[in-house]
This record gives sequence, C-alpha cells and structure tokens, in this order.
Amino acid sequence: MHPLLQLPVGFFVGLSGSLLPGPMLLYVVAKSSVEGRGVGPRVVAGHLLTEALFLLLFLACLELFLRPSVHTFLGLVGGSLLVALGGVSARRAAGRLGAGSVPLVSLPPLPGGVMFSSLLNPSVPLWWVTVGFSTLLEAFSLSSYAGVAFWLVGHGLSDLTWFSLVSSLASRGRRIVGTRAHRSLLAVCGLFLLLFGSLLLLKYLPRVLSWGSG
Repeated sequence: MHPLLQLPVGFFVGLSGSLLPGPMLLYVVAKSSVEGRGVGPRVVAGHLLTEALFLLLFLACLELFLRPSVHTFLGLVGGSLLVALGGVSARRAAGRLGAGSVPLVSLPPLPGGVMFSSLLNPSVPLWWVTVGFSTLLEAFSLSSYAGVAFWLVGHGLSDLTWFSLVSSLASRGRRIVGTRAHRSLLAVCGLFLLLFGSLLLLKYLPRVLSWGSG
C-alpha cells in the first residue's frame, strides 16, 4: 500500500477524538475567548509534545508489537475500540453535545496542551496505547516507516486544523461545538471509524479463530 494513503487514515482517526467534547476542547474554547485565536496552535504544540512520548514508546516497543500474538491482540483491541468510538461519534452527532466544566483555565496554552494530554485528560494516554498503537502498527505493517510518518502527519494536521478553527471562532464570540457543521463532521468521522475498525476486526479475528481450531 502506498504510504501516502496513511495520511487520511491518521487525519480522520485523530480528528474523531478531537471533535468529541472533552477537557482539551473546552479549555481551548474558554481560553480563546479571553486570549484570542493564537491559543489553539499553542495548545496543539503542547499536545504534540506529549504525544511525541507515546511515539517514542511505540518505536521502542516495535519489535514486541510485531510478534504475531501481540500484533493480533492490538489489532483486535484497536478495531473494537474504533468501532465503539465510531458509534459514540455517530450518537453524539445525532444527540445533544454537553458542555461540562473546564479545570485550570488559568494555565498558559503550551503547558495547558501538555496537561490536557496527560494528567487532566487520562483518556489521551489510554487512546494512544490502544487505538493509537494499533493503527500505527497497521500503518507500519502496510507501508513501513513511511506509512508511520504519513499517519503522524495526518494526525498532527487534524489537531492543528480543528483546534485552530475552534480558537479562531471562539475568539470572535462564535460557536462551533454543537453546530450543524460540527455534527456533520462527527457523523463522517463516526462512519469512517466504524468502517476502519470493522476492517481491522475482519483481518485479525480469523487469526484467533484459526489458533483455536488448531
């Protein structure tokens, strides 16, 4: 598979997490309304710094992940969670998007991006060691290191594009979370995740069944 095809995979997989209302999204909205549209890119910079640690962990454990049993396990877990996340995205697109509260809005954007990718948002590390690692491993299996590189570029672009847009609109007093455009994006991402997760399950589930029959 051409490595460039991993770019949209990384983009939509990353965008699906960014679109769902959570601490980091709400922090960007609240902070941008006070400090302006430059908040979004600075928060993403802190976010990407933290995600670089997960990338290093992935590369350090790559030999372990490539073992057939571990590879299959990650593929099944990642595929299952992608299907679940796709269902959540579709449900949120059709329903009400809650606001919630934002902790530590006083944090500057760069350290805020770091904190909301770790201590203040534990779902980010959980996402990386399940969905992130499984889709990165699939990119490596199909297109080697070039596929991983394009996946990472797509993932970074999804964060930068979305949070820059949110920051720009919030700084002008406009709303995007919960709008028709936001719901449409959630629906598209949800369908993509359902499809991609189902493909992973169809790929790896027969391996487990064959082990059981053997």
